[in-house]
Amino acid sequence: MPQPSGSEARWKPSRYLTRVELPRQRVLLLFGGIGSRLIEVPAERAADLDRLLAHPSAAETDGRPALQVLLREQGLLVPESFDEVAYLERLYRRARAGPARHLGLTICPTLGCNFR
Repeated sequence: MPQPSGSEARWKPSRYLTRVELPRQRVLLLFGGIGSRLIEVPAERAADLDRLLAHPSAAETDGRPALQVLLREQGLLVPESFDEVAYLERLYRRARAGPARHLGLTICPTLGCNFR
């Protein structure tokens, strides 16, 4: 994914960002669908995360940019000008045009499985 140039970069949360709260484990899981990234955030950082996702281009609060940098590096925050749908369409067309060398399968054995 492209990175914006310049110090005035504007960011937004990825439209493929999924958030799962696990209160018993006191963690928050963030999954980035485009890059298949999973990040575990301690529950005590949830407020920082909420502020960051609400204003992803704002200056770092509390002088702790680590979370913001992590989300950018993992593709959970993307440049405002980045068209994620177009990016996925390009990947799809490229995969369809090339020779099929691999077969990818995902098996999810859960209680909600359609084969029960």
